[in-house]
Amino acid sequence: MQDNATPSTTATSSISFALTPRAWGMPHLVATVLVVAGIWAVATLRFAAELWPLFPPGLQSVEGLKLAQREMSSGRELVLVLAPDGDTGNASAGSDVASSQHFLLQQLASRLRTLPEVASVEPFVRPGLAGMEMPGGGVLNAHTAQMLAAWVLINSPHRDFQKLVAKLTPEALAARGEEMTGELAGAPDAAQLLLLQVDPMGLKDIALASVPPSARPALERLEAALIARAIAFGDASEAAHGSTAAPAPGNQRHVPALVIRTHTAPQGFEACAELVAAVRKAAESELAAYQQHSSPAGRVLPRILLTGRPAFVAEISTQMRADMQVMIALATTLVALVFYAFYRSVAPLAWILLFIALSLLAGGIAARLIFGELNVLSMAFACIILGVGMDYCILVYHLHAMGLRTEQSWRALRRAIWLSAVTTAASFGVLWFSSFPGFQQLAVLIAAGLLTIAYFATTWLGDVLGRSCPVAPRWIDPVSAAAGAALERHSAVLRWCALAAVGLAVASAPWWMEYRFFNPALDRLEPSHSEALQAQRLVASDNGRNATDAEGAIIRGSWEQIRAALAQDLAKQQFVEGAIPPSLGLMLLLPGSGDEKLNVETWPVLSAQLFAAEMDKAGFEPVFIATTRGVLEIIDQWRAESIKSGVGGDPFGQMRSAVASLTSPAPDGTHYALAPISVMHAMQTADSQSVASASVLPVSWGLLKRDLSAAALRDVSRLSVFMLGAIVILCWIAHRSWVLVAINLMALAGALAMLGALLLLFRNSLSLMSLLAIPLLVGLVIDYSLHFVLELHHSGGSVRQAYRHLAVPVLLTGITTTIGFGAPIAGNQPALQNLGFVMDLGIAAAVATALVLVPILYGSLVRPAPSGSVEGQPHYSRSMYRASLFQLGSALATWLPLPVLRWMAGTCGWSYAALRPDCTERVTQNLALLSPSPRPDPAELRRAARQTYRQFGMALADYFAMGVRPRAASLATISQREGYEHLEAAHKAGRGAILVTGHLGLFELGGLMMHEFGFRVAALTLPEPSPELTEWRAAYRARWGVETVELGSDAFVYVQLMKHLREGKFIAVLIDRPRDAGRTVAVPFPGGAVPFSTGPAMLAALAGCPLIATACVRRPDGTHALAASPPIPVPAAGARDASVLDAATLQVADWLVPYIVANPSQWFQFVVPQTPADASGK
Repeated sequence: MQDNATPSTTATSSISFALTPRAWGMPHLVATVLVVAGIWAVATLRFAAELWPLFPPGLQSVEGLKLAQREMSSGRELVLVLAPDGDTGNASAGSDVASSQHFLLQQLASRLRTLPEVASVEPFVRPGLAGMEMPGGGVLNAHTAQMLAAWVLINSPHRDFQKLVAKLTPEALAARGEEMTGELAGAPDAAQLLLLQVDPMGLKDIALASVPPSARPALERLEAALIARAIAFGDASEAAHGSTAAPAPGNQRHVPALVIRTHTAPQGFEACAELVAAVRKAAESELAAYQQHSSPAGRVLPRILLTGRPAFVAEISTQMRADMQVMIALATTLVALVFYAFYRSVAPLAWILLFIALSLLAGGIAARLIFGELNVLSMAFACIILGVGMDYCILVYHLHAMGLRTEQSWRALRRAIWLSAVTTAASFGVLWFSSFPGFQQLAVLIAAGLLTIAYFATTWLGDVLGRSCPVAPRWIDPVSAAAGAALERHSAVLRWCALAAVGLAVASAPWWMEYRFFNPALDRLEPSHSEALQAQRLVASDNGRNATDAEGAIIRGSWEQIRAALAQDLAKQQFVEGAIPPSLGLMLLLPGSGDEKLNVETWPVLSAQLFAAEMDKAGFEPVFIATTRGVLEIIDQWRAESIKSGVGGDPFGQMRSAVASLTSPAPDGTHYALAPISVMHAMQTADSQSVASASVLPVSWGLLKRDLSAAALRDVSRLSVFMLGAIVILCWIAHRSWVLVAINLMALAGALAMLGALLLLFRNSLSLMSLLAIPLLVGLVIDYSLHFVLELHHSGGSVRQAYRHLAVPVLLTGITTTIGFGAPIAGNQPALQNLGFVMDLGIAAAVATALVLVPILYGSLVRPAPSGSVEGQPHYSRSMYRASLFQLGSALATWLPLPVLRWMAGTCGWSYAALRPDCTERVTQNLALLSPSPRPDPAELRRAARQTYRQFGMALADYFAMGVRPRAASLATISQREGYEHLEAAHKAGRGAILVTGHLGLFELGGLMMHEFGFRVAALTLPEPSPELTEWRAAYRARWGVETVELGSDAFVYVQLMKHLREGKFIAVLIDRPRDAGRTVAVPFPGGAVPFSTGPAMLAALAGCPLIATACVRRPDGTHALAASPPIPVPAAGARDASVLDAATLQVADWLVPYIVANPSQWFQFVVPQTPADASGK
């Protein structure tokens, strides 16, 4: 688009804006791509069924527990639990029940072994060995102690193991029997008697050869404590059997369960679901057969529960899919009902739901491409998009249904929707910087969906509604207006109520500050109604202890390094009542030299029987040698299984399974061990190491709770500060007023305070997930309040007018957003349920704040616009139209070459237009008046508006250069002069003249030209924004001999003007921006009418001087063209006859308007002039 320097070519080449029809192809193409790609994404999207991906990586507590669960619980294992129906928390009692359970487990194991996916089925052994809790417990019964001793012996180096074999020959046993008889004959003390009874063959030295020397003192203390306790209670058999501090039988919980191992670990939730379904089907069929044929009459059969990683993945994935279907169906139904209840329209609703479905596909595509999976938290994204995305569609529908769509209003709404979409997407996008990966994924999905629905709402939906012309119900407008009027009438009462509420909150602070608004309990994140979790708790508990109470550490290193770490912990233990420390149990469980297979192959069969027979010959009772015989019987059993299984068999399957739950191979060839050592000791060891290289990581749910709470609080503090800064910047860009920014911030504080009050009322609190959602709520609150403040400012503070335009959309969008966030409450994920509930309370507070508190604050803090003014349309930038910046411009003009200065100023002008769409919109409205087309192209108008600001910046560069450079350099920029003779004739007449021009080009250059011609000129101006700027510009003009006359409200100004004219001076005035309440005449432009002031004609009639229209425009080569019209006389009768003034003003316009139309980008009209009907002066 090029400007013409003169109007000679206006008829053929003046700027025109052609109407281009909206391209339907792009929205259709985008929708097609979304459908195709979305189907692929949904079909291939994985569901992350674990909670660990939601937590911050890098935290030692997170990595420790995650590593323990990953390495110590195989993905190939399922645990089948028989839970008593109706009471899963109490174990079965009675020998008949126990025997029936044992028989049923055998039947189930036989049936499950026939499944093709199953590799083995073994009885469940609680970590380590039966009766020993690892980590955290401290009790070993007799059988457990014997199993430990046998395992340590069989893992001894082969050379040491042969010493044991040598002791079990008939000759060696007979000799040992005689030695024992002699030792007893010597009247040993109680301690010697106990040691002889526990270990008559001296196996202790062989069994404990692998124990580090640093642990020996602890073992000696333990041995002394055991003996002392046994002697004190007078019960040698207790020490002999190795059972200390054993719980009462009634308190023990023996959970019947089976461990099912598959050939390979199932990959993906579908494979896990198939495995779980197959196992459940086989187990339930066997249970039904047992009930029919073997179960005693009247006995209630146990329920079958499955746990383990495959069970969790299958259960949570299935639950996630079902929850998503329920939530989407519920949210869609409620949103549709609410929309229909307000607008009674079905077809537009169908279109809106279609566009929301496309936005959901966009979010699914983002999840598939960026993450490849959908976690538990991101399940809510569909409902959030459904609720929040509905807002934009409602705004578009409301505009069309209320008959408010014009080209101007439609452009304004589209900008508002994109501003809102970007703001809300940015609110969610802030979560990308959260420490919690789950929120990072949610941020991307929501941002993609919101931007997609904003695109379709501002393109396709607008076209559909523009053709269908919907009509809103009649009640909406009067009800909205009545509500706004009622709020205005009672604003004083509401203001006092708000102040009273603030006072009450301050007075009651000591009470409500004690309330726990944030509860980081991790059980709030666990899935409700989970059979897998119920079964896990059942098998993990012992003597009333829960698995999540366990604390310990996971150690990585060689077996020797792990034993050394355990010995270090063991040396610090205090043994109460002789309790076996768990670290000792784990130390004894660790594999040794790797000679176990060789040892068992060289073990003599039936060694336990031979030992018992020789001891019997020596005269020892069976109870005296029971402990040693039990150990030898276990090794005999392993030897028998070794012979039965052959060369490739493994007789230690059950023991290895027990150990596998506590140890696992590491990728670097070392090993992991789940050690029941002190968490504080683990943290002291790990504090100086990074997670990647740490050899000790804590395993503690309590520590995890503490770390997650601290991380969440850090995130909220950091993200809230970031979000608050972004809000201040956004509000300042939107309002350019610190008062209006403060109103938005006070509305935010009020909404958060209201949220706290609602949490207190419902006795609820924030969880980890909902705490991190606070930045989202901040964005939504600002979204509502920002729009309402803008509408109030636009309507001059009229609450009634603001309610007519925004009350129903804000209320309806608040309801739909509440539905979107609240839909997860119907699901089974507690994290999402709490998130939805808290966000619903926050959204209710945001809507109430926007509809009630914002109008009260606005009415209290913002003065109403003066009558007759065009509110919100200043002709200058409040932040840039300052004396200091004018001085800076002059300084730059002194040092910079003019082309560089022009480029810089033009770039600044273009950038200002790009950053201030509200200002650009006013210029586009004015430029539309220059187009003969009834519907100019909006895009072309916006480009022309930005070009106008660029030309204005270049004109300012020339203006500053004129003030600091030689006069000859400025005059050299004038390449064309027309009408000089008219000015000279008026000057010779000695009556002066009124030089009339518009805000066209560098009109200040005319003053320099007049001075060069020898004509005296006075410039009539309005007051500048500040006295400093008025003085600066007056001094600037005085350099060229131009006097400044400031137009005020008193009559003395007119006396002064008449004096200048009688002295033969020229008075320079601007005509195209009438003063408030001044009389105007409608001047025809190609695209409409523009009011021109008749004040210059009135002045000419009173002074008896002519009007001369002038113009100064920039040519394409950067020079300027100046022109003056022939004199336009104004009869003296014009002072009394308005028609005479109108006629003279129209003559001026006839000469001036062609120059404006020919050079649209140099018409610096930055306000929308009032129409003659509004500013007739009557």
